[in-house]
Amino acid sequence: MYRLTRVLDHVVSEANFGTGAQATVLWADGRSFHWCGGEDALGRPFTPQTLHPMYCCAKTVLAIVAANLVAGKDLSVDDVVGDLIQAPSPHASMTISELLSHRSGIIRPGMTETVIYPPRERLPAALGNKPITLGNDETAYSEAAASIVVAACLEAAADEPLESLVNDRILEPLGLGADFGLTAGLMSRLCSSIRRASRGV
Repeated sequence: MYRLTRVLDHVVSEANFGTGAQATVLWADGRSFHWCGGEDALGRPFTPQTLHPMYCCAKTVLAIVAANLVAGKDLSVDDVVGDLIQAPSPHASMTISELLSHRSGIIRPGMTETVIYPPRERLPAALGNKPITLGNDETAYSEAAASIVVAACLEAAADEPLESLVNDRILEPLGLGADFGLTAGLMSRLCSSIRRASRGV
Protein backbone atom coordinates (compact mmCIF):
# COMPACT_ATOMS: atom_id res chain seq x y z
CA MET A 1 0.00 0.00 0.00
CA TYR A 2 2.96 2.29 0.59
CA ARG A 3 3.87 2.18 -3.11
CA LEU A 4 0.25 2.78 -4.12
CA THR A 5 -0.13 5.81 -1.85
CA ARG A 6 3.13 7.26 -3.17
CA VAL A 7 1.82 6.96 -6.74
CA LEU A 8 -1.53 8.50 -5.78
CA ASP A 9 0.16 11.36 -3.91
CA HIS A 10 2.31 12.03 -6.99
CA VAL A 11 -0.69 12.03 -9.36
CA VAL A 12 -2.56 14.49 -7.15
CA SER A 13 0.47 16.75 -6.70
CA GLU A 14 0.94 16.97 -10.49
CA ALA A 15 -2.71 18.12 -10.78
CA ASN A 16 -2.86 17.17 -14.46
CA PHE A 17 -6.20 15.42 -14.09
CA GLY A 18 -7.44 16.93 -10.85
CA THR A 19 -6.28 18.38 -7.55
CA GLY A 20 -7.78 15.66 -5.35
CA ALA A 21 -8.87 12.06 -5.49
CA GLN A 22 -9.85 9.03 -3.47
CA ALA A 23 -9.29 5.33 -3.97
CA THR A 24 -10.72 2.14 -2.49
CA VAL A 25 -9.07 -1.28 -2.66
CA LEU A 26 -11.02 -4.38 -1.58
CA TRP A 27 -9.49 -7.82 -1.07
CA ALA A 28 -11.32 -11.12 -1.48
CA ASP A 29 -10.77 -11.89 2.22
CA GLY A 30 -12.79 -8.81 3.22
CA ARG A 31 -9.91 -6.43 3.98
CA SER A 32 -10.23 -2.92 2.58
CA PHE A 33 -8.03 0.11 2.08
CA HIS A 34 -9.32 3.66 1.65
CA TRP A 35 -7.23 6.65 0.62
CA CYS A 36 -8.00 10.35 0.16
CA GLY A 37 -5.59 13.07 -0.86
CA GLY A 38 -5.28 16.56 -2.22
CA GLU A 39 -7.96 19.24 -2.34
CA ASP A 40 -11.25 19.85 -4.09
CA ALA A 41 -11.80 22.70 -6.56
CA LEU A 42 -12.40 25.12 -3.68
CA GLY A 43 -9.20 24.21 -1.85
CA ARG A 44 -10.85 22.07 0.83
CA PRO A 45 -9.17 18.79 1.89
CA PHE A 46 -10.44 15.76 -0.01
CA THR A 47 -12.41 13.43 2.30
CA PRO A 48 -14.58 10.31 1.77
CA GLN A 49 -17.59 12.66 1.78
CA THR A 50 -16.23 14.89 -1.00
CA LEU A 51 -18.37 14.80 -4.14
CA HIS A 52 -16.11 13.94 -7.05
CA PRO A 53 -16.67 14.29 -10.81
CA MET A 54 -17.43 10.99 -12.50
CA TYR A 55 -15.14 11.78 -15.41
CA CYS A 56 -14.98 8.81 -17.81
CA CYS A 57 -17.49 6.81 -15.75
CA ALA A 58 -20.13 9.20 -17.14
CA LYS A 59 -19.58 7.70 -20.60
CA THR A 60 -20.65 4.27 -19.40
CA VAL A 61 -23.68 5.63 -17.55
CA LEU A 62 -24.85 7.60 -20.58
CA ALA A 63 -24.28 4.63 -22.91
CA ILE A 64 -26.40 2.37 -20.67
CA VAL A 65 -29.23 4.92 -20.58
CA ALA A 66 -28.98 5.36 -24.36
CA ALA A 67 -29.10 1.60 -24.93
CA ASN A 68 -32.15 1.39 -22.68
CA LEU A 69 -33.90 4.10 -24.70
CA VAL A 70 -32.93 2.39 -27.98
CA ALA A 71 -34.37 -0.90 -26.69
CA GLY A 72 -37.60 0.91 -25.83
CA LYS A 73 -37.76 2.52 -29.29
CA ASP A 74 -37.47 6.00 -27.78
CA LEU A 75 -34.13 6.64 -29.47
CA SER A 76 -31.93 5.48 -32.33
CA VAL A 77 -28.15 5.77 -32.38
CA ASP A 78 -28.60 7.28 -35.85
CA ASP A 79 -30.79 10.10 -34.52
CA VAL A 80 -29.23 13.52 -35.05
CA VAL A 81 -28.80 16.16 -32.40
CA GLY A 82 -30.84 18.76 -34.27
CA ASP A 83 -33.93 16.54 -34.16
CA LEU A 84 -33.73 16.29 -30.39
CA ILE A 85 -32.48 19.65 -29.13
CA GLN A 86 -31.92 23.11 -30.56
CA ALA A 87 -28.34 23.16 -31.83
CA PRO A 88 -26.30 25.14 -34.35
CA SER A 89 -24.53 23.70 -37.38
CA PRO A 90 -22.50 21.50 -37.54
CA HIS A 91 -23.56 20.15 -34.14
CA ALA A 92 -27.16 19.70 -35.35
CA SER A 93 -26.12 17.01 -37.85
CA MET A 94 -24.08 14.92 -35.38
CA THR A 95 -25.52 11.53 -34.49
CA ILE A 96 -25.97 9.95 -31.08
CA SER A 97 -23.47 7.30 -32.19
CA GLU A 98 -20.82 9.94 -32.90
CA LEU A 99 -21.39 11.53 -29.51
CA LEU A 100 -21.27 8.24 -27.59
CA SER A 101 -18.10 7.11 -29.37
CA HIS A 102 -16.52 10.54 -28.76
CA ARG A 103 -15.92 11.09 -32.46
CA SER A 104 -17.82 14.39 -32.56
CA GLY A 105 -14.73 16.58 -32.26
CA ILE A 106 -16.34 18.74 -29.55
CA ILE A 107 -13.48 19.18 -27.08
CA ARG A 108 -14.56 22.29 -25.14
CA PRO A 109 -15.38 22.52 -22.36
CA GLY A 110 -13.06 19.75 -21.20
CA MET A 111 -13.47 17.87 -17.95
CA THR A 112 -11.44 20.30 -15.88
CA GLU A 113 -13.23 23.30 -17.43
CA THR A 114 -16.74 21.94 -16.92
CA VAL A 115 -16.78 22.74 -13.20
CA ILE A 116 -16.30 26.42 -14.03
CA TYR A 117 -19.67 26.64 -15.76
CA PRO A 118 -22.93 26.62 -13.80
CA PRO A 119 -25.08 23.64 -14.91
CA ARG A 120 -27.39 25.76 -17.08
CA GLU A 121 -24.41 27.16 -19.01
CA ARG A 122 -22.68 23.86 -19.82
CA LEU A 123 -24.78 22.92 -22.84
CA PRO A 124 -24.49 26.36 -24.49
CA ALA A 125 -20.74 26.22 -23.85
CA ALA A 126 -20.43 22.80 -25.51
CA LEU A 127 -22.55 23.85 -28.49
CA GLY A 128 -20.73 27.17 -28.81
CA ASN A 129 -17.39 25.65 -29.77
CA LYS A 130 -16.52 24.55 -33.28
CA PRO A 131 -15.63 20.83 -33.53
CA ILE A 132 -11.95 20.13 -34.13
CA THR A 133 -10.97 18.16 -37.24
CA LEU A 134 -7.55 16.52 -37.41
CA GLY A 135 -7.59 15.88 -41.15
CA ASN A 136 -8.61 12.91 -43.29
CA ASP A 137 -12.12 13.35 -41.90
CA GLU A 138 -10.84 12.36 -38.45
CA THR A 139 -12.16 14.40 -35.54
CA ALA A 140 -10.42 15.15 -32.27
CA TYR A 141 -11.33 13.01 -29.28
CA SER A 142 -14.14 14.60 -27.31
CA GLU A 143 -14.76 14.11 -23.63
CA ALA A 144 -16.96 16.10 -21.26
CA ALA A 145 -18.44 18.30 -23.99
CA ALA A 146 -19.80 15.32 -25.91
CA SER A 147 -21.24 13.88 -22.71
CA ILE A 148 -23.01 17.17 -21.98
CA VAL A 149 -24.63 17.18 -25.43
CA VAL A 150 -25.61 13.51 -25.41
CA ALA A 151 -27.11 13.89 -21.91
CA ALA A 152 -29.32 16.72 -23.19
CA CYS A 153 -30.38 14.54 -26.14
CA LEU A 154 -31.26 11.63 -23.85
CA GLU A 155 -33.36 13.92 -21.67
CA ALA A 156 -35.19 15.21 -24.74
CA ALA A 157 -35.78 11.74 -26.18
CA ALA A 158 -37.21 10.40 -22.92
CA ASP A 159 -38.79 13.66 -21.75
CA GLU A 160 -37.21 13.00 -18.35
CA PRO A 161 -34.34 14.61 -16.44
CA LEU A 162 -31.07 12.67 -16.53
CA GLU A 163 -31.23 12.06 -12.76
CA SER A 164 -34.52 10.17 -13.19
CA LEU A 165 -33.21 8.21 -16.16
CA VAL A 166 -30.14 7.05 -14.23
CA ASN A 167 -32.14 6.22 -11.11
CA ASP A 168 -35.03 4.46 -12.89
CA ARG A 169 -33.05 2.62 -15.57
CA ILE A 170 -29.76 1.81 -13.83
CA LEU A 171 -29.77 2.16 -10.04
CA GLU A 172 -33.22 0.85 -9.13
CA PRO A 173 -33.02 -2.26 -11.38
CA LEU A 174 -29.75 -3.06 -9.59
CA GLY A 175 -31.45 -2.64 -6.23
CA LEU A 176 -29.47 0.50 -5.43
CA GLY A 177 -30.67 3.80 -4.04
CA ALA A 178 -29.54 7.12 -5.44
CA ASP A 179 -27.41 7.60 -2.31
CA PHE A 180 -25.72 4.18 -2.30
CA GLY A 181 -22.15 3.78 -1.10
CA LEU A 182 -19.53 1.44 -2.53
CA THR A 183 -19.34 -1.18 0.22
CA ALA A 184 -17.43 -4.45 0.17
CA GLY A 185 -20.71 -6.34 -0.32
CA LEU A 186 -21.72 -4.14 -3.25
CA MET A 187 -18.28 -4.48 -4.83
CA SER A 188 -18.63 -8.27 -4.61
CA ARG A 189 -22.03 -8.08 -6.36
CA LEU A 190 -20.67 -5.83 -9.08
CA CYS A 191 -17.66 -8.08 -9.69
CA SER A 192 -19.90 -11.14 -9.88
CA SER A 193 -22.10 -9.38 -12.43
CA ILE A 194 -19.09 -8.42 -14.52
CA ARG A 195 -17.79 -12.00 -14.45
CA ARG A 196 -21.19 -13.37 -15.53
CA ALA A 197 -21.42 -10.79 -18.33
CA SER A 198 -17.91 -11.64 -19.56
CA ARG A 199 -18.96 -15.30 -19.80
CA GLY A 200 -22.04 -14.30 -21.78
CA VAL A 201 -24.41 -15.29 -18.98
